[in-house]
Amino acid sequence: VPQKEVVVFIRLCADLLREQFPYDEILTMLASDMENPRLRETVMEIHKDLKMGREGRQVFLKHADVLGKFTVYMLSIASTSGNMADIYENTAKFLERSSEFKKAIRSTLFMPAFVVLAAFGALVFYVMFFIPKIAGMLLIYNFAVPPMTAATMQVSEFFQNNIVWVMLAFLSPIIATVAYFRSEKGRVVWHRILISIPVIGKLIYKTSLEVFARVFHALYSGSGENIEVIKISSEACGNRYIEKQIKDIVIPAMLREGRSLSDSMELSAVFPKNVIYTLRSGEESGTLREAMLRLANFYEKETSHKMGRVVDVINLIVSIFISVLIVGITLISSEVGFVSPNMPGTEMRGR
Repeated sequence: VPQKEVVVFIRLCADLLREQFPYDEILTMLASDMENPRLRETVMEIHKDLKMGREGRQVFLKHADVLGKFTVYMLSIASTSGNMADIYENTAKFLERSSEFKKAIRSTLFMPAFVVLAAFGALVFYVMFFIPKIAGMLLIYNFAVPPMTAATMQVSEFFQNNIVWVMLAFLSPIIATVAYFRSEKGRVVWHRILISIPVIGKLIYKTSLEVFARVFHALYSGSGENIEVIKISSEACGNRYIEKQIKDIVIPAMLREGRSLSDSMELSAVFPKNVIYTLRSGEESGTLREAMLRLANFYEKETSHKMGRVVDVINLIVSIFISVLIVGITLISSEVGFVSPNMPGTEMRGR
């Protein structure tokens, strides 16, 4: 199901809830007007399960593959809270920002990606077909072959003689890497690498922290440490590495060693100092839930402001890469114009 359709569904739910429509009636109305068959079936199944009296969390979590993990966690929270409209509104707002960011990235990368593929195709054509023929003519007329052209000829000859092995050597690591990153362990490694990427990695990282804080705020009851709340928030944040650190370090430190939430989070090494400081202040003053809301709002504003800058940086990097590729092709193709004969009279014989 396209995310924009999920966002429209949640946004309409929020608007109708503010108009005091019964939730049962809202689901019936929206399901009847949905064009996407899978989303319609999902909403009807949710409606049916809720009417049968099943627990909200159980009803929504089984549709995580359709609605998304963060969405189902928030909707399950809303089903048992007294402020459904606010939770639906916040969920729609976050999904809209996430959708806008992905759309901006796609629109920024589409044309550069097309140009990169075209330039790469031109490079392959020059290396494999064009340059060898030009250089062959130079050799026939006994002209000295320029160094870059000579190197290109050697690369071309190697590729033509070993094309099968070259393709295997090129594709095998890619297939193996993709297969590894799709595994459970590999996904943790990939998500750790992802938040370490300059510029865009920080944005992804802070978005994960925002989701963690927002779900924690929505679930936290204020009684004790709420281990289950921490676990659910880590699963909803969308980053397997952060989730693993919380489950393997934060929760055991709280249960076995009796540490506070802020001290345990400091041990995990995935939360910045400002988060630790804010949570420690919230624990000491008894306002941990409000502290989490402040963090969520802070990261929401920060990621919203930096989104445009990230898109501009990506565009700049892609443009530089394209420029370097085009310069390389130009140098290789123009070098053959600067040749000199090996012996007197060669140029005349060539003519």
